[in-house]
Amino acid sequence: MSDDNDGGRTKRVTFYVSESEQNALKREAEERDKSLSAYCLQLIRRQRQLDAEEQLAEDLNVEQRLEEITQRAIDRIDDSVGDVEETTGALRDLHARAGNLPPRELPAAHAPAQTA
Repeated sequence: MSDDNDGGRTKRVTFYVSESEQNALKREAEERDKSLSAYCLQLIRRQRQLDAEEQLAEDLNVEQRLEEITQRAIDRIDDSVGDVEETTGALRDLHARAGNLPPRELPAAHAPAQTA
């Protein structure tokens, strides 16, 4: 069994498990030719890496979702602006035809003929 003491491992961490869990951990460590300490450290590091990857995936998913929501909002705003512009043009045409706009606001196609 190798000790796998990588030089920086000088601090003790204590945790408690059942006897059966301890026996399983010892057996697994022996199967991998590791000390119980080195094997537990490997498991902890692997779990921490998995947790970090899961958090990164979650963060990317949230960021992607925010981008989708933002794009949908922009699209809706663009549609609304188009609707407002269309409605404004229709109202101007209606007012121009009814003669309710001063001549300077009349679109060229609807301006009354100028007399000299």
